[in-house]
Amino acid sequence: MNNAANPQSDEKSIEAPSYEVDALLQKLGVVANNTIWKKIDSVIRVQGLVGKVKPYKNVVYFDLRGGEGALTVKTSLDMAPREGDRLVVEGLPILRASKFFTGLDVQIEGRPVANWEPLNQEHDSLDRFNLHKSSYHTLHSCLSNTPLEKFGIFGTETAIRDVLSNLPDDSVANISTHVVRVSDQHSMVEDIAMAVHCFDAFAVVRGGDDASLEIWNRAELVYELLALDMPFYLALGHSHRVTLANQYADESFPTPSAFGSSMKGHIQGLEERERMRQSVDELQARCLDYEVRNRSLLNAEQQLLDAVSSEKRKRRKAIFFAVITILIVGFYSYLT
Repeated sequence: MNNAANPQSDEKSIEAPSYEVDALLQKLGVVANNTIWKKIDSVIRVQGLVGKVKPYKNVVYFDLRGGEGALTVKTSLDMAPREGDRLVVEGLPILRASKFFTGLDVQIEGRPVANWEPLNQEHDSLDRFNLHKSSYHTLHSCLSNTPLEKFGIFGTETAIRDVLSNLPDDSVANISTHVVRVSDQHSMVEDIAMAVHCFDAFAVVRGGDDASLEIWNRAELVYELLALDMPFYLALGHSHRVTLANQYADESFPTPSAFGSSMKGHIQGLEERERMRQSVDELQARCLDYEVRNRSLLNAEQQLLDAVSSEKRKRRKAIFFAVITILIVGFYSYLT
């Protein structure tokens, strides 16, 4: 058995990074085009649902499934699970060529260390609070219609700093931030409610993946956020779980830095669009100016042509009368 499958101490097991199956596959970069973005060279923990179990000699292989993807786990025969078990597996992730070399498979060589249960979302509370959201606004559409001064950011000091570090310097001064206690539901809601009346939309940001994240699965908290009746965005930080609040947020982001980066992209895009609009307005003004000038030139040209034509008519008349006069004088002289 690989040493990674048998950690030397419980302390090492506790420190192992934890993932869900889909989150691990995303981190490794095993996607449809079969490319590898990143390798993990340390012991990790992965939770998932046990699929097909296949004993082989003194070991057993079984599928560990997530919501979309799956990986293979290799462990000793005496630790063979049952299909349908919810397990947390600890071991070393290994990338292998899939059967017939059609892509990449992920295999964990390790052992089951715990069972897990789905997050309790208090279904009776869900019914009691009757959560409902009729429309969702993407961050881009929100920033398109909301001045930065009317967009508030609430969260821990560190998370807010991570957001602001990704924003353009000229935008930071326009954004209002408030440090709130995100680990306590009632304190956080009270802090937000005291300041949110100044905004048309807001975001809540925090870092880390710990037990306090469970408050974001409480229907009461989601109900209070929805009662504020404005778009809200979440960046709960390094969590591989989708909470109840994430499902009702207008848009969610994995980390405060990711939220700041996305916000920066939208702000710069809107600024570029505004610059293009101004350029179009300037071009239209120039075209209008050129059109006015061109019309003035055409009018001047027409006036000149009319003057020349009038002058020609006058000259023709003068010549005509001169000829008539000469003829009359000559005829009169001839008669006399």
